[in-house]
Amino acid sequence: MESAKRDKLIDENPLKYVTRKKVYADKADPIFLNEIEEILNYCNKSYPQFTLFFAIGFFMGLRVGEIMGLKWSDFDFNKNILRVQRTITDGYIKESTKTRLYRDIPIPEILYNYINNHKQYTYMKREWLFLNSKNKPYIYYSEINRIWKHLLFTLKIRYRETYQMRHSFACNSLSTGFEMSYIQMMLGHSTLNMLLTIYGNFIPNNYNKNGFKTQHLKQWGNIGEKKTCSL
Repeated sequence: MESAKRDKLIDENPLKYVTRKKVYADKADPIFLNEIEEILNYCNKSYPQFTLFFAIGFFMGLRVGEIMGLKWSDFDFNKNILRVQRTITDGYIKESTKTRLYRDIPIPEILYNYINNHKQYTYMKREWLFLNSKNKPYIYYSEINRIWKHLLFTLKIRYRETYQMRHSFACNSLSTGFEMSYIQMMLGHSTLNMLLTIYGNFIPNNYNKNGFKTQHLKQWGNIGEKKTCSL
């Protein structure tokens, strides 16, 4: 409407006085470190072709649709960068993410073993990172959710939606002292405001590693830098 007004197609923006509806963000209900370890270990035994899928969710914070849309060509192993540039939602492939055309993020060191193990399933078949039984990309969330539900049920872990993998990355990273600018970059948030709004309760008061349990630092401390990453 503002564009039409500037082009003198209309005299006034009719939406000028319409109050914007408040958008409520999903509540963070994170999956914690011991649960993540159980999920990935069991998945590696029973659904090995899905282990990398969930590892990316937990250790990089990508949205489920973004993970479904990954191709091998999105990885630049020389620069240690993953380009997140498409998403798959409700059967449609969109060549952009939710908030922008693409974002380049560093690949955590812990993921390299998962990536190398996953090559046997799709690397020589298609360009897509994850393929279904028909050698096509997963285009419906329900296909992934079926595996996810079975994992949690079998392990007797309280059910959370798969989107909580993204929340878990943010919460666990904040709790163990990663800088907020690093987490913001990984999640693709344009400002720190959303990070603070959703995950503020998970920021330690002293904001340094001295307040955290040693075992948490050992488990989570190698997923990325504890400093702002400059790309």
